[in-house]
Amino acid sequence: MRQTNGAMAVRVVDGAADLAPARFGFPLPAGRKGGPVINCRSEGREIVNGARQTRALVPCSGFHEFTGEKYPKTRWKLSPPDDAPVLLAAVWRAGPDPGDDGGAFALLTAEPGPDVAPGP
Repeated sequence: MRQTNGAMAVRVVDGAADLAPARFGFPLPAGRKGGPVINCRSEGREIVNGARQTRALVPCSGFHEFTGEKYPKTRWKLSPPDDAPVLLAAVWRAGPDPGDDGGAFALLTAEPGPDVAPGP
C-alpha cells in the first residue's frame, strides 16, 4: 500500500461494518506543501463515529518498519508467520464531495509493543 493508492477499509456506517475502497492518506489543506497525511498518533485522540469521520480497519498482509539513524535505513516487513491477514487501525474521512463515499484513511500509530519494538 502506497500513499494515495486505493485500498479496502472496513468502516462503521449506520452502526454496521462496511467494506469499501478508500484512498490511503488525507490530502493536505489548500496552500499547504507536502505529501498526504498517512499516519495519526492514537494517544490522546478521541475518534467519534459519525457520517463524515469514523474509525476503520484496513486489511493487509503486513507492514514495514524502518531502523537506522541515516539513509539508507533498514526496512523490515512485519507479518504473521502463517500469512493470516493483519488489520491495521485507521481513521476514515469522507471525501469533499457529498457523493464521494470512498473517502480516505490514515493509519493510527502508537508506541511499539515488545513483539515489534527494536532491540537494545
